[in-house]
Amino acid sequence: PDGQLLAYVAGEAGGDRLRVMDLRGGEPLTLLSGRELAGLSWSADGAEIRYLAVDSADRVLLHTVPRLGGAGRTLTDRSVGVLSPGGDHLAVLQRGSGHLAFIAPGTGDTASVDLTGFLWHSDPGISADGEMVAVTTSTPTERRYSVVVVRRSDLSPVEVARDTAILGVPAWAPDGRSLFYLRGVGPLSDLMRLRLGRDAEPLGPPERLASGLALQPEFTQQISVSADGRHLVYVRADRWSNMALVSVTARDTAMGERLLTMGSAFYEEGRLSPDGRTIA
Repeated sequence: PDGQLLAYVAGEAGGDRLRVMDLRGGEPLTLLSGRELAGLSWSADGAEIRYLAVDSADRVLLHTVPRLGGAGRTLTDRSVGVLSPGGDHLAVLQRGSGHLAFIAPGTGDTASVDLTGFLWHSDPGISADGEMVAVTTSTPTERRYSVVVVRRSDLSPVEVARDTAILGVPAWAPDGRSLFYLRGVGPLSDLMRLRLGRDAEPLGPPERLASGLALQPEFTQQISVSADGRHLVYVRADRWSNMALVSVTARDTAMGERLLTMGSAFYEEGRLSPDGRTIA
């Protein structure tokens, strides 16, 4: 929330790693490892990091861990939940059912809304006060994507943005008056902001904050906004490749491979000359 620490998941051999980096310098700190870590969020005071992880029974559960490591705990046994920064509201989107539930962790009080009219749903994004949830959806009847807001007060889904381009997971501004999301444009993306009124109705069309970002929106692509609303972070996907020469006579292909380039360019359609000495 203070914009000084960055939590992220690194996929490595043997599992995922949850890491924290001080943006002022130093090496990242690995807090824990696990299966399919995702859905990171911070507590309002920045003391804890919430995350989703797959347990031994293949359930996706919500956990929390201190920001510099230590004993963690499981927050809910319900599938795919997101906790408000203050920790007093939980939004759960049950996979396969299309039901979005608002849950008070302290009392267990639950209110739910049916979203089965949509083809799929992104992970939910919850506002700072826990009163609103935003999801990206698509409909089976026509090829379009939508950002839908559900208010806990009336449980009525409100479509606030519609597009034929792929839309990423929405993220709330700290004041709950704007939504940020990615809009896919071919292999690149635009960063969009949509301003909302107090009733969650759009105050105008979405505005483009940045264009030509090197990534494609995905169901899991997250955006995170600092508490003062001045900094925003996303994961950039660089597309690159390298060329290798492989011996087709060697028994072990890996042993017969020789890397010809090392870098961040993108190579494709390599063609070997008849004498085997030149590549185009």
